[in-house]
Amino acid sequence: MVIPMGVMGAALVTVFSQVVSAVLVLAVLLRLPKDIALHFSAIRLESYLIRRILVIGVPAGLQFVTFDLANLLIQSGVNSFGSAMVAAFTAYGKADGLSWMVSGAFGVSITTFVGQNFGAQKYDRIRKGTWICLGMCVTMIGTLTAVIVLLRRQILGFFTADPQMLRIGAYIMLWTVPFNAILSPMEIFGGAMRGTGNSLLPTVITGVCICLFRVVWLFTVVARFHTVEMLLVLYPLSWILTAVVFTVVYLRGKDAFCLRKRRMKHGKRK
Repeated sequence: MVIPMGVMGAALVTVFSQVVSAVLVLAVLLRLPKDIALHFSAIRLESYLIRRILVIGVPAGLQFVTFDLANLLIQSGVNSFGSAMVAAFTAYGKADGLSWMVSGAFGVSITTFVGQNFGAQKYDRIRKGTWICLGMCVTMIGTLTAVIVLLRRQILGFFTADPQMLRIGAYIMLWTVPFNAILSPMEIFGGAMRGTGNSLLPTVITGVCICLFRVVWLFTVVARFHTVEMLLVLYPLSWILTAVVFTVVYLRGKDAFCLRKRRMKHGKRK
């Protein structure tokens, strides 16, 4: 029996799945080994820890906010090309999300890896692990990108059967998907910086090189020429700019200075 609830049904299912996920995560946390398990009686509000959490978490949160604001403005540019473009762009976004999930997973992994080794003062492992993770990320996304490009029409077919939307969606993919691997330095180097507690620097870099660059491009180049190509090219251009800046910052050791400062402060506090 199917209950016709429409949008309300989708919303209820989403909320229900989130609640179930939260309960399962809580159950796992309670069943972990004693030293790392969640103990409600041991929960305390410590000002030092709260400050550290805010220092790391607020910049990361602001990065997502700026991304969303930039994407809202870009969506207005997409809307100006008609309903077929809007629908095709939506389908493309769903299909392209596969590669973003991979890069995001590597970013979270390197943040955790660096955080653990930074706490253990194993700095050589941090450098080695970062480069290995970057190589793995580029390889995985490169392989996935090739599959998506080759099977772009078949993948888009899961989201729409309209021939015009399939044609436009496939065209969008050719302009954007082949460049996905270029963003690996942002995820890996940015994740490594966050693992050391420096979340402000990657937020500033992505905010300027991706969000601000795209908004400026949208209101200057796209507004001047108003072609689909000029709109789509802002993605690979912003990715290339971001990758170059992250790589230069990492290679020049800008974050190493922050590491040394934190190490000194940590030593003094002890």
